[in-house]
Amino acid sequence: MAYSPFKKELNRQFLSGAIRHPEILAECHLTEKDFDSDVNRVVFSALKACIAQGGKFSEYVLIDRMVSMGQKLGGMLDPAIYVTKLLGLAVNQDAALSIAKEIGKTSVRRELYEAAQRVQQAIEEDAGAKKSLNAIELISKTTGIFNEKVNLLGSRAEDEPMDLYEDLEEYIESLGHHPEDIGPIPPFPIYHDLWGTFSPGDMSVYCARPKGAKSTFLMNIVEQCVLKDPEVVCLMLDTELETKRVQRRITSAMTDVNEYIIRTGKWKENPTIALKVREALQRSHEMTARINHTYVGGKTTEEQLSICRRWFHKHAAMGKKALICLDYIKLGSVDLDNLGVMKDYQSVGKKVDQFKQLATELQCHVLTAAQTNRSNEGRDINTRRSDGAAIGLSDFISQYASNIYILEKLTLEQIAMFSSLDCTHTLSCVYARNLGVKGSEPLVRYQDARGKDRWTENFVFYRIKNFRVEELTDFRTEVGKNRTIQIPVQPLGREREGLL
Repeated sequence: MAYSPFKKELNRQFLSGAIRHPEILAECHLTEKDFDSDVNRVVFSALKACIAQGGKFSEYVLIDRMVSMGQKLGGMLDPAIYVTKLLGLAVNQDAALSIAKEIGKTSVRRELYEAAQRVQQAIEEDAGAKKSLNAIELISKTTGIFNEKVNLLGSRAEDEPMDLYEDLEEYIESLGHHPEDIGPIPPFPIYHDLWGTFSPGDMSVYCARPKGAKSTFLMNIVEQCVLKDPEVVCLMLDTELETKRVQRRITSAMTDVNEYIIRTGKWKENPTIALKVREALQRSHEMTARINHTYVGGKTTEEQLSICRRWFHKHAAMGKKALICLDYIKLGSVDLDNLGVMKDYQSVGKKVDQFKQLATELQCHVLTAAQTNRSNEGRDINTRRSDGAAIGLSDFISQYASNIYILEKLTLEQIAMFSSLDCTHTLSCVYARNLGVKGSEPLVRYQDARGKDRWTENFVFYRIKNFRVEELTDFRTEVGKNRTIQIPVQPLGREREGLL
């Protein structure tokens, strides 16, 4: 049976109820596009205009408005005759509100149906073209048509605003029995305590200088999350490293063997190293079908999003906790060719926004990285900064991301300062929408070498070696051991100085 994009009788029934009870228009979310014919659209438009104008309303006022809007006269389409027929349906207020919701659903079905027809048309045109698109380009084009319509329909609010406190007690009590999905738990305990979990619909961004261990940090988060929770799956989009290079790094991290020895095959020459490698490779079998990796250096943002959606519906749609990892935020050659009238920072902002919307759409968490600028290069510990001004590319990164972190490689001076930890990097949170159980106490008080009381925001120490990340401790714990920190002037992180 052919699909009918409109339910004409519903349109007339709703208009009948709306004429009798015009106050229901304020409770509906319909537009002229939801009606099947010109005459019904005119009735609806005239009805809205009468209500907006104010004053006493009657069917005669509506008829005059329809005539003034140019509705043709004569026969069944005479405004007076048509309005009278509508009133003859005698639809009450509650029925009209119910009908309005059904009309809204019918409109959604119709627009999805029309989008599907556009997809079919695009496929047929490609099949008949002299130079057809490749598979990835065709998938990107057709999913773009459909997803554009889905996102537009999703923005149409049908639900009424809720009383904020009406069911508050019931909702909070229910969380005690059935907690909401908190997403994958970070593999680092201190990180988890300070900044919480990887919540669905959110995005975390890790910022560092070039070659500052961004990829290594992301890979370790993904690998350890998947290893610790069998319900977690992950897709890695890599703009720099091909899959084979990532596999060598993973092997180096699992075995603590230098990646050069892995890459050159020299690991077989040493029996001890060979044993470590083969044992690690045996353990790696439990990770099969848990992490997918693809190189996307030459793909547009739209193509990357299309890959994410296809992967999600294939691997993560059945109740899995999904992580999507983009390594990292930058404008590739394809994006630069298509900048057009947009500035580069606007294009970066659009890309970040699209991945944030993807996280919301798929209810997964997006992990990504970005570069910090050169504001810290050449500075000593007295003038180093660790705040939002150090983030490169675009301020839109700070605007759209949920949590933003700065991963800093320690200078020789800082390594000597914390020599007992054998640490190489620190991680500090610049902006946080989500916090962990200890995240409400971010400030740490300590004394510098001159006995002066100072404040700084807490940060975490890490050791990164052979592509393996190990969490050591945080600054608060170190201050608890020895409140006097031998720092010549200012500490790491964002300082808030003051005598107590």
